[in-house]
Amino acid sequence: MNQRILQWVMVVVIVILAGVTIISQIYKSSSPQEKTYADNFQLKTLDGRDLSLIDYRGKGVVLNFWGTFCKPCRDEMPALQKQYLKYKDKGLVIIGVNASEAQKTVSAYLKELGVEFPNVLDPGLKVADIYQANALPHSVFINPDGQISHINLGQMDEKTIETYIKAILPNQ
Repeated sequence: MNQRILQWVMVVVIVILAGVTIISQIYKSSSPQEKTYADNFQLKTLDGRDLSLIDYRGKGVVLNFWGTFCKPCRDEMPALQKQYLKYKDKGLVIIGVNASEAQKTVSAYLKELGVEFPNVLDPGLKVADIYQANALPHSVFINPDGQISHINLGQMDEKTIETYIKAILPNQ
């Protein structure tokens, strides 16, 4: 009798784990069901210039929300940099949106990693709130028309990044 109960408990645990895995994959990576336009914002770059999202209309844009304290963000940065170099002449812009850290800290971190794509500071996490970037890393892929084509929660590998980038590049 005890063995039968143990078997049932194991079945229930397996079903619960499978459900949690499926649900987490659904929430980890999503494509909006309806046409959702990216909200414009204006933030300061590390050298104090204003950067507005609307200025990149006509290009494929990746917003990558990150922090220096985030290990998955650090692990993801080289893959983002590589894709940026590969596609920047084909209409891609990657904008790193730092999670409210000091300019000096962010600059040193990016220099250490060799990151060349534009980065902005998000004091008070106002833009992170707009894009519901409650966990890091969080990436939003925006097509040339300004529509969000994909949102990825969590770390991406280079192949995944490239797949999403190819979907948002302007027609050449």
